[in-house]
Amino acid sequence: MDEVTEVLESVMRGTAPVAVVQKSVSWPVRDVLLHWAATVFGTAAEREVGRCLDRASAPKVVLDGLGSPSALETGLGGNRFSWSRAVQPVGPRHGPAGFGAEVRDFMGRDQKWARQGNLRNPHKAASDGVWRDLRSVISYAVDDAGLTAASQRVFLDRYVRHHNRLANGAAPEIMAKIMALMDHGLLDVGAGPGARLGLDEGTRRVVVEGAHHGFSRPVDVLVDARIHPFDPEADVLPLYRNLLARGTVRLWRNAAADGADFRPGGLDLTPEFHPIGPDGDVERRITVLGVPSEGARSFLLSALRPRANHYVMRDVLVWLDGFWRTLDGEGGPRP
Repeated sequence: MDEVTEVLESVMRGTAPVAVVQKSVSWPVRDVLLHWAATVFGTAAEREVGRCLDRASAPKVVLDGLGSPSALETGLGGNRFSWSRAVQPVGPRHGPAGFGAEVRDFMGRDQKWARQGNLRNPHKAASDGVWRDLRSVISYAVDDAGLTAASQRVFLDRYVRHHNRLANGAAPEIMAKIMALMDHGLLDVGAGPGARLGLDEGTRRVVVEGAHHGFSRPVDVLVDARIHPFDPEADVLPLYRNLLARGTVRLWRNAAADGADFRPGGLDLTPEFHPIGPDGDVERRITVLGVPSEGARSFLLSALRPRANHYVMRDVLVWLDGFWRTLDGEGGPRP
């Protein structure tokens, strides 16, 4: 990347024409420079840069003072992907008001990035290319106890959270509603990351306290809006608790060689999705699909992407084959 930036800078300043620098590199200098100009400044700026290149003049002159309509950094090296910046785009550096303003500013910038799309915007393209497109590779590595018990716990607690925020996230329409609530003073994010809940003994009210800059606010109603992972032992419906109690199913566990044991919550299933009981017997009359099968598996929802040859869909076909054989009295599979 340093070489690319250096070459493009020389063309931008007019110290080296495109034809000269092109002889020293294998990538198309003119095309890359025009793509960068269109991405950062828009198509009008791209045309102006193209005219400058045709006249062998410095394109930097026509871009000086221009801002990016997509809220991108205007320097040639300014939009490189950064893991730390992606994971923590806003740090707890200021007080509650300053932190809230930074969050609001980032959300507005992120909206512009989203409108530019994951093929054009460098930040969205990086998140999409790393997190979404490589999910099958990650699943291949971590599924079916591919990680140690301790590592799987860290993967689920830390990295899946990052994935859900960076690659899934909320729709731009939802984020626009959240920004509207912030703009009208109905939503305060000043507590920042790592906020804690306490109890005011005097008023008997719950108090939200920021971990970094002295934020403290009592609340009347506390709503836990998180989507909790599947836990059959704590499910509000009695189905899975009863299946566990009767020994029909058992939890899948990652038993590491060092003696560590991690049970993420999913059921122990055969490749055909039949539950395995505590004694190792398979209950073929029951088939479990969906969230309860996520103990040994990861990113199952990505199976629903169009034109994705996801292993879950292939596994479902295996199950259907067995289903038709059972329905037909052990006959051949239906077409």
